[in-house]
Amino acid sequence: MIDVTISPARFIQQRGVVSRIGEFIKNFGEKPLFLADKLVASIIKNDVEKSLEKENIPFALVIFKGECCQEEIDRIIKITEDGKYDVLIGSGGGKAIDTAKAAAYYTKVPFISFPTSAATCAAWSSICPIYSGKGEYIGTRELKKNPDLALVDPEIIARAPARLMAAGMGDSLAKWYEGRLNPLVEDSIRTEIALNLSSYLRDLIEKFGPQAISDVKENICSFEVERIIQANILVTGLIGGLGGKKVRSVVAHAFNYALSGMPKASSLLHGERVAIGVLIQLVLEGKKKEELMDLIHFYRMIDLPCSMEEKGVYLDAEEIRKVSFKVCSDPRINIFPFAVDAAMFKDAFFEINNLVKSYQKRREFNDPVRTCKKR
Repeated sequence: MIDVTISPARFIQQRGVVSRIGEFIKNFGEKPLFLADKLVASIIKNDVEKSLEKENIPFALVIFKGECCQEEIDRIIKITEDGKYDVLIGSGGGKAIDTAKAAAYYTKVPFISFPTSAATCAAWSSICPIYSGKGEYIGTRELKKNPDLALVDPEIIARAPARLMAAGMGDSLAKWYEGRLNPLVEDSIRTEIALNLSSYLRDLIEKFGPQAISDVKENICSFEVERIIQANILVTGLIGGLGGKKVRSVVAHAFNYALSGMPKASSLLHGERVAIGVLIQLVLEGKKKEELMDLIHFYRMIDLPCSMEEKGVYLDAEEIRKVSFKVCSDPRINIFPFAVDAAMFKDAFFEINNLVKSYQKRREFNDPVRTCKKR
């Protein structure tokens, strides 16, 4: 049996499309409710209000509290039902979008995603990672329904911090590195397509990523920036929709979720954790030092951290032990070609730290590092 939710009913990426958001909303309802945090609300509010006013649609906004947890989902459900809102719009980053997505699903109203960064593919996907109120990962909910509309304004995303776009590339690259390990990935045409797409996605990021990061730092909405927005949201989301769990998570995502709820690691973005997890995974796979150095070099080109220490996050021995145990207790780790225990993971964690320091020394002495190549 094939049972997949592949894509939004409609995906629109257009410069300045925020000025037309009212046109699209009226196709789904007459009383919309926006969910966004305070910063995102300040970015979109004026343009959204003007567009809604043209269509004689009232503007209502709820401030997102920060975590995609059951309590927050229930709060938005209650507001939606009590206010008789007939369409929900989630705007901002992944957690705000996922919260609105889940609330819309359970209240059976249309859902529009309106991302203001390209840090995740939440605007495309049907899944909803659930956390505790303190940010600890609980599990991923399969909603079996993608957004009715994903509306992407690249000019808004180009003004977001470059770090968010870099994190999105880190998360996207993991689709290839994790997906290729699953022995079941070739058991159907759809998962084979997903894996082939993940290879194409990696190539897209290697080709356009460095220039896109450079442009976003200058708030330039260039061709390369638009390509990476599509890579991080559209292509990555499509891979997840086609491949499902088989191309979604192994060591890198297990590492990300093991860090969730840890105050020390809260400053790290999802894609940054995943990117570091990919390097740890490659060590566990036994990849050669040169291959690891190639990827470290590419991470440098797109401003991705190669270790937690680079972001000022230092774990003590007990914290590393706990993280290693959590990673190896995660069912995702069973996809790995051989058994991995906490001691092996801890060793790989330290090996990456040492390799990053070695890379830095080579750069200081102008020792050439090969350009990133297909792995």
